[in-house]
Amino acid sequence: MNILSKLVSFVNFGTLSNQTPLPQGWFDSMSAASEEAKNSDKPLLVKVHADWCGYCKNFDEEIAYVPLLSKNLSRYTCARVNQGSAEGKKLRKQYKIFAYPAFLVFRDGEFVGKIRGYTNAPVFVDALKALEK
Repeated sequence: MNILSKLVSFVNFGTLSNQTPLPQGWFDSMSAASEEAKNSDKPLLVKVHADWCGYCKNFDEEIAYVPLLSKNLSRYTCARVNQGSAEGKKLRKQYKIFAYPAFLVFRDGEFVGKIRGYTNAPVFVDALKALEK
């Protein structure tokens, strides 16, 4: 294998397999976040993602630098669950998730609604607010 082939393989593998770091203050499981949501009296937002999903990575990165997004998400207890994990598979089946990212919103332990796919921050925040009514 020549050097160019090795480089292309490394870059592609890294792009497909690397997960963005967990956003600050987020939980890596719904079960841990559910307990915190109950104790803090905040609604729960669960992002179901795939490691290979570019839109999922974009969303995680935007949390840090889009004030509208970070401000509105601070009202929630948030978790990020990988669609391939046992918990992710259960969520995919129970809430019929076929595209990523998918956002599940719960209030007082009850499912409120789902936001499908990636969009810009204002549209996402509007969708969250619509579920609060």
